[in-house]
Amino acid sequence: KSLQEIEIPSSVTKIGNSVFSYCKSLQKVVIYSSDTTFGSYIFLSCDALQCIEMPQELYDIRINEIKKFPYRAKIIITS
Repeated sequence: KSLQEIEIPSSVTKIGNSVFSYCKSLQKVVIYSSDTTFGSYIFLSCDALQCIEMPQELYDIRINEIKKFPYRAKIIITS
């Protein structure tokens, strides 16, 4: 079965380069840590990605990196 959803626990503070690239069935990603850093092209060709949930603080700190995420993916801010 293909990966459709992933929850990244708060213990993960770095998402490496291209880690989810070409996961064609990935639809949802939930990030729990406000300290997470992102590598390059982490969601490259994730055509089914619909939403990415993350804490407000992470969004505020990493806005320039988040702007590079797939334009179709809705960013959902959690508290």
